[in-house]
Amino acid sequence: MPKYYDSWEPGTFPAQRPLCLVLQDTEYALEEQDINPLTIRLATAYQTANSLDQLIRDAGHDLPRLWQEAVAFWGQAAPQEEVTFTEVMLPTPTGEAQTVAAVALVGIEGVLKTHVAADHQAFAFPMVEAQQFLLQFFSSYGAALDRVAWEMDRLLTLESKQSGWRALTARKHGQNRALRRLREKEPALSAWVTGFHAEHLEEAYRYLDSLGGIGYIPARAAVDAPSRRWRLWVGPAVGTQPVELATDAVQLCRVLMRDGLTVINTIYHILYRRSQDHGLPPW
Repeated sequence: MPKYYDSWEPGTFPAQRPLCLVLQDTEYALEEQDINPLTIRLATAYQTANSLDQLIRDAGHDLPRLWQEAVAFWGQAAPQEEVTFTEVMLPTPTGEAQTVAAVALVGIEGVLKTHVAADHQAFAFPMVEAQQFLLQFFSSYGAALDRVAWEMDRLLTLESKQSGWRALTARKHGQNRALRRLREKEPALSAWVTGFHAEHLEEAYRYLDSLGGIGYIPARAAVDAPSRRWRLWVGPAVGTQPVELATDAVQLCRVLMRDGLTVINTIYHILYRRSQDHGLPPW
């Protein structure tokens, strides 16, 4: 595995290497030999997002054949614009329900017929595998933010009573001593972390709360009729409120990676600048 994240996504985290090199061979080093803990966490999240995307793409490879099969099944008299994809729940051999792609013939008064291929197992959406990727993505993503919080705490001697990104950035009605010390030492960094966190990264924690609460992320697989491909729609579970499954899972992962890297790169840039102004830590 490459030591620095820029090898995975060039230009997304340019501040990582300079700060790590400045602190190399000191007791405040952020890495050990060829292992960079933050890179491992970020790369795992990045790879998992790609794997989720590929899983969804692979699940849709045969769907055009299902559409053609349905047209042939009903006869060419059915106008193509009246043929659309839908989803039905069918039992697996073990009796569990699964989402299966189907093709519906839609008329003026609604659905006239629904056709599912005889080998419908080929058109089942791999929801279990998708949930595994979602769990891995959000776990790695949260671990990356927690690692950055730990590094800030150590370099800036913030003396946090609780570890983790969420604990560091929580306002707690003015009782967060670590955040107060951060504000005193690096006002710009404090404003950036709390402002950007509140606006962008809180979305990730809603999904992490869902994992910590009900144990999974609510999701719905549906076939996008124009593209004839599966899409995975998700939403966080919040208490007993109804879950709105309206967010594309792959797009969500991409946006969170972009925003997370923006936050982390700015933090590293400010810390590197501090090393140039004040020498080596502790600061």
